[in-house]
Amino acid sequence: MNAIISIIWKILGPTVVNLAISVGLPKAIEWLMSKGLPAWLVNGLVAIVKAAMDEISKVDPELPVSERKAKVQEIKKQAARKAREVGPRIGHASSTKGLA
Repeated sequence: MNAIISIIWKILGPTVVNLAISVGLPKAIEWLMSKGLPAWLVNGLVAIVKAAMDEISKVDPELPVSERKAKVQEIKKQAARKAREVGPRIGHASSTKGLA
């Protein structure tokens, strides 16, 4: 079961993170919760997205547009990579601790 979740997450995780960065965190959280994603998993994704958005906000606005875009794209790629790697290990619901 854990292997199936990991395979699905490798596809879904980066997509969800990019969506949250692009459309905004509140809308992404609302959408995820409406789809039935457990709160503990949503909280892990929120941490990844918040960290990425903080890094994006620190990109120097004085840089040329092409350099800014490149830096933002790299930050998004790193966030997606982190979501893919961390995935189901972000946390476990209290009822499933020790089962994975």
